[in-house]
Amino acid sequence: MNCVKIRRLAMEWVRDIFTINGYEVEASYTKENITKIFQPLLKHWENLYAKKKKRILVFIAAPPACGKSTLVAFLEKLAKDMGYDNVQGIGMDGFHYPNDYLDFHFVKGGLLRDVKGCPESFDYAKLKDYIENSKTSDLAWPIYDRTLHNPKNDAMLVNKDIVLLEGNYLLLDEEPWRDLKQYCDFSVFLYGDEEMLEKRLIERKAKGTTMEEAIAFYKRSDQKNVQRVLTHRLKADCVLYLDAQGVYTKL
Repeated sequence: MNCVKIRRLAMEWVRDIFTINGYEVEASYTKENITKIFQPLLKHWENLYAKKKKRILVFIAAPPACGKSTLVAFLEKLAKDMGYDNVQGIGMDGFHYPNDYLDFHFVKGGLLRDVKGCPESFDYAKLKDYIENSKTSDLAWPIYDRTLHNPKNDAMLVNKDIVLLEGNYLLLDEEPWRDLKQYCDFSVFLYGDEEMLEKRLIERKAKGTTMEEAIAFYKRSDQKNVQRVLTHRLKADCVLYLDAQGVYTKL
């Protein structure tokens, strides 16, 4: 047994199951990450809300397959366990253009449907409008259903005091995406080694297609998106590195 496996076995883990984008996903986090990173962040956001006395919007950005959706679901549950019932998580994936749009629009390199997941496959104007208006109003947000492979409109009412918004491109340092940061009160950036993300993305894609097609899609689309997020990002208030064992380090 190698040192990495021994280290993982020696850690205390907390596990839970969440339904994310139509699929059941297992979340596993170390007790040390929970007590030293996640709980202090939630307390900080509660203090920020108490100070500002208005809705707090937290951006949690990361390249694909870094676990941001699962982490947000876990943070929402952890907040309730800590006695905070005013925290809510939501994702930006609901702002994907529907497939019938992607099938007839192009981006440099080809059909949008073939590179679904890139920044250009999102309705940026709609996302910005929802973010801006959610600062002061309760809105029903769209979500992305991976069983349908399409967004569902008006699927989740965003009405809590502290909203955790997760997405790949929330901190993308490109026009027009960089304009979104003006609306967030706190930002978190998650990242991991590109090799780990490649393995995760190919395995995830292969669940619905062949391994050969999954590898081809990664090279055609996901790889470019990962590199784009990692190399073109705005400064975040908190940066967390995720290793291959699923352990976070605050940098």
